[in-house]
Amino acid sequence: LYLSMWQLTPIGHELRFQYPISKLTRICKISVLEFFDKLSRWVAMAGAARRMQEQVSRIQSSLAVSTVVYKKLLPIFRKVFASPQQSSNSPSTSSPSSKEHSEQIKSEQSSKQINCKKIFELLWTLFIAMKSFASVSEQLITDDLMNSFHLLLCSVDFIFQDLRNSSSFQHLLNQDFVNLIPPDEPSALETLCRIFKDVVLDAKHFRAHWWLPKLHSLINEQKVTANAESMNEFVENVDQNIESLNEMYEKAMIRKGEMDERMFIPPDVSTVFDDAFDGELVYGDIFLDLLLKYLRSLVFEMILACS
Repeated sequence: LYLSMWQLTPIGHELRFQYPISKLTRICKISVLEFFDKLSRWVAMAGAARRMQEQVSRIQSSLAVSTVVYKKLLPIFRKVFASPQQSSNSPSTSSPSSKEHSEQIKSEQSSKQINCKKIFELLWTLFIAMKSFASVSEQLITDDLMNSFHLLLCSVDFIFQDLRNSSSFQHLLNQDFVNLIPPDEPSALETLCRIFKDVVLDAKHFRAHWWLPKLHSLINEQKVTANAESMNEFVENVDQNIESLNEMYEKAMIRKGEMDERMFIPPDVSTVFDDAFDGELVYGDIFLDLLLKYLRSLVFEMILACS
């Protein structure tokens, strides 16, 4: 069925039949690893056209990159954001006026709806959605591991700034990390690069020339809800933005025939704050297998480039 979607669609046209890989794996009761293994075997056995081979290789490489980035996200999330236990202890204010009291109640109600789990879901959905928005000419950018890491850090920094600038949601941040950022420095990108071994100049260049234009475009087109000038109020509208990002991501995912990378969002966010979780292979052997395939594809491309 998956191969037929591509074989029945002329080159340059949108898929006539669109069916998510995740649904296929659920219906067939097979793992993602089994799906790609059987798909690769079938493509090789059937002598599929080069277009089909490239499509299979591309979705494997894209998922491999996201898997590596996800593994990098776990320690970053622990460093930047407060754990569920810490964030539940939000600070209280004393003796507010009646107007301030009503605003405080409204703020507290809003903050209760936004917790650590929501932040993780919003962050990862933002990352994979922005990655999927890349045009064909930009696909090489977002499928590159280093640029994807830049994209992840930009996503983290964007949400960090929003939380830091809000009096209602600062308790969702790890205060030890907040203290590392000078008060007059709005962005945490440089600090993130320094701690997590990214190239500062490259990350800033990516933010200025790719991330910010894309983000401004989404806000101006009202595809996501945030203040276009201050770039805040994104987290405040968390449910609306998650819904919008999911809708856009699903369309792009099905159109490109890619795997649903929302499968990485854990049902229990507290596992993210367990160091032992990092040592476990995500979804069994998927991480190792996809990483090896990704590395093999890179080696193959290097050989072709040198020949």
